[in-house]
Amino acid sequence: MTFAPSPLRQRLTYLLAFTAVGGLFIGLGLFMLLAQWNEQERIESGLARYAAVLELEAVAVLDLNDPIAASRLLRQRLAPSPIAQAALYMADGNLLAHWGRLTPPRHAPSLGMHSFWSGVSLAETIYRDDRPIGTLYLETPRQPLGDNGATLILMVVFAAGGLIGVILWRPPLLVRRLDGVLTALHHRLAAPTKSPPPPFAPSGVAELDRLVHQADDLNRQALSGDRQQMQQTEALRRELEQSRQALEQQSRDEAVVRDSEERYRRLVEISPNAVIVHSQGIVTFANPSAARVMGVSDPAELLGRNVMDHVHPDDRPTVAERIRQAMSEDRPTELIEERLVRANGELFPAEVISTPFQFGDHRSVLVVFRDLSERRRSEEQLQRLSQYDLLTGLPNRGFFQERLEMHLAGLSKTRLRCALMMIDLDRFKVINETLSHAAGDAILAMVAQRLVECCQNTEAVVTRLGGDEFGVIQPRVRRPLEVAILAERILAALGQPFAVEGKELLLGASIGITLAPTDGEDGATLIRNAESTMYHAKERGRNNFQFFDELMNTRASKRMAIEASLRTSIKNGDFELYFEPKVALSTGKVVGVEALIRWHHPEFGMLPPVQFISIAEETGLIRPLGDWVLQRACEHAAQWDRWGWPPLRIAVNLSARQFMQDSLIESVRNAINDAGIDPGRIELELTESAVMEHGEQTISTLLQLKEMGVRLAIDDFGTGFSSLSYLKRFPLDTLKIDRSFIRDLPEDQDDAAIVTAIIQLAKALNLRVTAEGVETVEQLEMLRHQPVEEIQGFLISPPISEADLAIKLEAWNQQSPLPQA
Repeated sequence: MTFAPSPLRQRLTYLLAFTAVGGLFIGLGLFMLLAQWNEQERIESGLARYAAVLELEAVAVLDLNDPIAASRLLRQRLAPSPIAQAALYMADGNLLAHWGRLTPPRHAPSLGMHSFWSGVSLAETIYRDDRPIGTLYLETPRQPLGDNGATLILMVVFAAGGLIGVILWRPPLLVRRLDGVLTALHHRLAAPTKSPPPPFAPSGVAELDRLVHQADDLNRQALSGDRQQMQQTEALRRELEQSRQALEQQSRDEAVVRDSEERYRRLVEISPNAVIVHSQGIVTFANPSAARVMGVSDPAELLGRNVMDHVHPDDRPTVAERIRQAMSEDRPTELIEERLVRANGELFPAEVISTPFQFGDHRSVLVVFRDLSERRRSEEQLQRLSQYDLLTGLPNRGFFQERLEMHLAGLSKTRLRCALMMIDLDRFKVINETLSHAAGDAILAMVAQRLVECCQNTEAVVTRLGGDEFGVIQPRVRRPLEVAILAERILAALGQPFAVEGKELLLGASIGITLAPTDGEDGATLIRNAESTMYHAKERGRNNFQFFDELMNTRASKRMAIEASLRTSIKNGDFELYFEPKVALSTGKVVGVEALIRWHHPEFGMLPPVQFISIAEETGLIRPLGDWVLQRACEHAAQWDRWGWPPLRIAVNLSARQFMQDSLIESVRNAINDAGIDPGRIELELTESAVMEHGEQTISTLLQLKEMGVRLAIDDFGTGFSSLSYLKRFPLDTLKIDRSFIRDLPEDQDDAAIVTAIIQLAKALNLRVTAEGVETVEQLEMLRHQPVEEIQGFLISPPISEADLAIKLEAWNQQSPLPQA
């Protein structure tokens, strides 16, 4: 039985065909969505792995704020990768460095994974010690659809097109196929009645609809029995597919891990930072940078060593405790500076961070460190450039003011003063304009060199303040005379010709001097007063120095006059010896005298030695002056013998400079031999500082003098710094207690204790004791109760001339010079 074609059948045929085509396209769409989802997961996983690898070393470059190092890190780590672009941002969001073909955002983008039509991006915060220090940004493009996907799309398109063509061009064929299906369905539906099918004839649309509904009911009955079995089969298929996908994912993950480990190892190997891994204190890994920093040729030389062997011994307890605490809390240590030790024992500063981690079955520590030696040298160089003058190499004005304030701050702790000199070159501007600036620079460099030479062996600091102006800070000044001596030396040095461009040029200088705290307690006041004084020096004829205080100017002028006439007075014999008697406490008789020089100056009258001895030492005249004193003392002793006086000992003072002269032994021997006296009549008094300055040389000189028969005494004992190990080896006869300890006796208990201690020390060394500066009866009475052999001072007599000494000796023969108890 057949059905004739009708418009309804044709429409139904078209509906089924187009439904099949639609199903093809829906399946294609689902396939493309699944492929896109898989591609998204692959890209996001890859970005996360690259971010994890980069974050370790990104911490270091972010800490350094070094864009060059950051760019190099991104380029080296991402060049052979699918990453299209990468960027590092500082904590404030500003761009530090980027890499790639595209232009990155100027400021740090929002955090997290972001998808867009052309690719995927990832932005993550980088932390150090739970503190955000920057942001890492990575971006990669999506991969185009593969060959399989494109083939599938083409197949679906061709199939859909063919089906549509068949529908449009051969509709009768489909109608006949549909008639066959409907006839078969009709017979099957009629079979249960076991009666012959009634004659059927098409009766329009209603009959066709009934048949269609019967066909649907039959199809549902046929499929309902197999549905459960089909569901179980589909579930098993899905489980198998999931297992296969899981195995494939595991294989991919293992490959990714291997690739990540290899990439990380390569990163560590080529890292400019030194990397060491140690377990239980023993080094198990070191990269080439660690070998280079530690001073070995091969990283293998570091393996097996105790990591603490490369830490400064004083820092080891602290470092060990820091690592222990980090491991117990499972966190990195802070990035700190430590003192490390190279293989050759050299110390160097390093920036170190240690991170505990699980390495196999062992708990290990990853140590990343960087040698800071070059940075320290650069910092020192920058410091020098900021505080030193490039032309002369001298400290500049900034250094000058800083050092001046430092010395002024320390004045309150001492009774010393600080001197400030402002030096301005005379005629320099004329020479600089007449010749060339190169010549002027050469003169300034030579001036700086001469100033430094003048201040050698002193604590003075020379600086260039700008132009042709220089400054000198002279700390720890006891007397203004010291400053005047240095100023004269500077004037003399700068008064010598300067050889420039084949010419000899004369300059000179004007110097203004201030003293703190009398002329100002702060740097600004001292500088201002020194500059005004320097201009005052220029007004007074240039090439001179002036003190801010007029009284100091007078004293300085007197000093210059003394120096100018000293040499002439030595030749003319304008000096005279005065004598201060020494009395034995046991007998009350005069047993010796101390010879003290006086100068009959033609302008200033009688001058004590304190006003010209230092000048003689500075000018080198101390040798002829000392020889004159020694010779005259021996001549007086011989003369007194001829007059029938008692055999008085004569004590002669030797300065430190005189004691260190090679000709001292010869001078003493010649003076004694020329006078023909017993060497025991001469007692040489040396200051405590003079004999202690050169211990071994002092012993040799003293032994030679002792072999000659000369008596030896330490003068002003207690005012210097004595070494008992040397003191017991010196062949001394007498210890003289300085007058500063006698002055406040007996009221000052501290001085009384010091005097007692000195006397006990002298007796322990079998030395005689002489107390100088005795001026009161109370002082005398206290000393009488001590084992003191001799005293001298104004209570007996001030220093007097030889004629006055003869008169007093005559009187003292009748009555002791000591007051009666």
